[in-house]
Amino acid sequence: MKRIYLLLLACIAFAATPAFAQNDKKENPHADDSLPYMQDPNMPPFEIKLLDSATTFNSATIPAGKPTVFFFFGAECGHCESAFETLQKSWDSLSGADFYMFSFSPIYQIKGFAKKYHLDDYKNIKIVGMDSRMFFTGYYGVRGVPFIVVYDKDRKVVQAWHTHVPVKELYDAIQRKSHVKMKKKKK
Repeated sequence: MKRIYLLLLACIAFAATPAFAQNDKKENPHADDSLPYMQDPNMPPFEIKLLDSATTFNSATIPAGKPTVFFFFGAECGHCESAFETLQKSWDSLSGADFYMFSFSPIYQIKGFAKKYHLDDYKNIKIVGMDSRMFFTGYYGVRGVPFIVVYDKDRKVVQAWHTHVPVKELYDAIQRKSHVKMKKKKK
């Protein structure tokens, strides 16, 4: 039994290595311009299942006028917990943006994360839900979690991180306007 456990653990570690080893954008520049969010900097339409398991949230209802942060996480992911704990320590500095937290994890695990971190207590966390259609994985090219993307007040992408982000860097991105220009389609 011990051998099976060790073999299973080795397989999981091997399978997870590429996803987390490529998280550093400086070491592995992603072909950002090939991803849908870089083809069109506007906030995309997508649906998320809310924690009541019955209600669906549509991103089209996110109002313009204030920066928006999407925090995509695994509900039982240590890296995600660490990333959120880091944000918690300086949450007041992030009050200028609305946060939308989504996970691929089952609803009961997301509820556990929400309860553990008292997400209901944060006025600028607007939605916590489940990405049951795995929209983020395809649209943003998510290779590992946490994944964080910032949109400006005009609902245009500012910056995305495929890893844990320092609060100062996230704060700076929230303050910036989008710099992404849409490429003209070739005829």
